[in-house]
Formats: sequence, structure tokens, C-alpha cells
Amino acid sequence: MRYYCSYFDRNYLARALVLLESLELHETQDFRFIAICLDELTRVLLKKLNNPHVEVLALHDIERNDPGLVEPRQHRTIAEYFWTLGPTAIRRAQDFLPEGAPLHYIDADLCFFSDPSEMLSEMDGHSVLIHEHRYSPGFAHLQPLSGRFNVGLMGFRNDPTGREVLDWWRLRCNEWCFARYEDGKFGDQMYLEDWPTRFQGVRILQHAGGGVAPWNQEPLHFQIGPGTNQQSALWVNGQPLVFFHFHALVPLNPNAYLLVKHGAYKLPLLSTQMAYFPYVVRTEFWNSWLRTQIPNLKFGYWPEQALYPGAALLVCDPNIGNVPHLDSIPLEQGWTLLPGNQVKR
Repeated sequence: MRYYCSYFDRNYLARALVLLESLELHETQDFRFIAICLDELTRVLLKKLNNPHVEVLALHDIERNDPGLVEPRQHRTIAEYFWTLGPTAIRRAQDFLPEGAPLHYIDADLCFFSDPSEMLSEMDGHSVLIHEHRYSPGFAHLQPLSGRFNVGLMGFRNDPTGREVLDWWRLRCNEWCFARYEDGKFGDQMYLEDWPTRFQGVRILQHAGGGVAPWNQEPLHFQIGPGTNQQSALWVNGQPLVFFHFHALVPLNPNAYLLVKHGAYKLPLLSTQMAYFPYVVRTEFWNSWLRTQIPNLKFGYWPEQALYPGAALLVCDPNIGNVPHLDSIPLEQGWTLLPGNQVKR
């Protein structure tokens, strides 16, 4: 049995369902997905699916009898409180694990593209697994502000060391967790900087296919290789892409997705076609299912997001005429890529 956990609200529910679906497709071991639902509507909809892999926890289950967590809420934005919540949520999810079993936390905007077994086996003999941002040279200036490590995927073994690291991180986040840089801190992430030396048993992920994201794609070599069920898949630096972090992707409406809201990021065409496109299609599939449950669904989309010159979008064909563009690349299932000047061919 392999154990995963994530936490999300209604705005990320469709993406969390894509994440779960990707695990069902690629995970070769039986697994349990512990979902911490940050609002009641998310909990109800997730329970309605009755997925045998999923264990649902409500936010009030996490907050109950925990004034150290709840008190900071009144002084933080909702995003800052959700960051504060992270280590506590992971710690509570450990209650579902047998002693010694690893728990892998995954952000809701991740998606798996191949079997995670080889990547996660790097945690063997260790209590904690973390991964680096691996910034492209053009974004190296972000590391002093955002940190060397990214919290998108982390592993914590349910053993004394794994619990010690989580408890230490939880106390730090309860004390200070804000969306600003201050005294070597930023949100929940900069606290990871000295874990490899502060604690025993911390492993830094080495697999090239883990942690691919907009901030590190430019120096990577993408190619098509063998994948699950004899289908072709995306490979990166000679290894299968395991998971992609779809940071800053913005669903504008059911017919248009902004691939990344920061204009400085450049996206290789192959990753756009082999990672972004299938991810958007499945996200919109789950959004369409949510609309069958909630007519006039409005959450999960950000129509107010401003478009910058040259932005890359995925749009459905009927909507192309509403988006200024100089070039288009037809895809499948009625979708078209508008590469702008962000997609590198």
C-alpha cells in the first residue's frame, strides 16, 4: 500500500480529480489518497464519487482542538492560512498510516505521467524526501526569495524522524507564514532550506522526471519515449516524466485556459502538447462533471485574469475568434494551441 495526501478547496477540486485520476492510471501499487477538503462543498462532492482509493477529511477535523493552528487564521489571508495548514494536515493524515510507512504529500495542481515507483524508491532508507526547484538559469534570481526546495511533493515516513520534522515545520508555520520575504522566511517554503543538515534521514530527489515545472523547463531536453500501456509518453533528460507541477495555469472559462500567468516563462512545444494539453482536457472533463452536479458552476475559473501580449493559451475552436492571435496549432478534441511568443518550437 502506498499513501498520498493533498488538501484543496472547490477552486482546485477539478485539478485534484485529475491528480487522482493520474495516480489511478500510473500507480502500480495499491494506494490510499487522503484528501483534506478545505470547504464543505468539496467534501460532499468528493464523497459523492465514492472512490475506493479516497479517504476524506474535513477541515474541521484538522482544526478541532488545535488553537495553535486556528489562532493565526485571523491574522492571515486565506492563501497564507492554507500554507500554514500544510504541515498540520500532513501530520493528521499520518494517523491513517501504519508505523514506518511513508506518506507522500502532493499539491493539487500536480499530475503524474508515469509510474512514480522508481522516483519514490529514492526515499528507501530515509525518513524525509524533498525536491529542488532546479531553476532555469534565467530564473536563478528567484531562489533567494522562494527557496531551494519546492513543497509540491514531499515524503514523510511515519517514524520518529519523519514526525519530528513535521512537528518542527508545523510550529514554525504556526509562528510565521506570510506571502512576503522576511528574515530568511517566505511562506511555508523557506523553512526547508536547512533540513538536509538540521535533520537526519533527509533525501533530496535526484530523478530528472520529478518536479518539472514552468520555472525549470528551458534547459531540459524533452523527447517522446515509451509510456504506460504501450503508449508514447514524454521523457525528460533521458528519464520518463513522472510528475509535472502546473503552477500558475489559469482556467479562464470552459473554452480557454491560460497556460501560465507569468509572461517570463517559456514553454517548450513538446511539453505543451504532451503535458499541458492532456492536463487541460482532463481538467475540463472534471469541470464539466461538476457542472452536472452544480448548474451554473462558477468556481474553478478566473475570468478576471488579464492576458498579456504573447500569452500562450489552449482554446476550444468555437472560441478562437474571441482571442487575438497570430498563430494557431490545431490539436485534438476541438482544442487549439495559441502559442503566442511563450511556446518555443
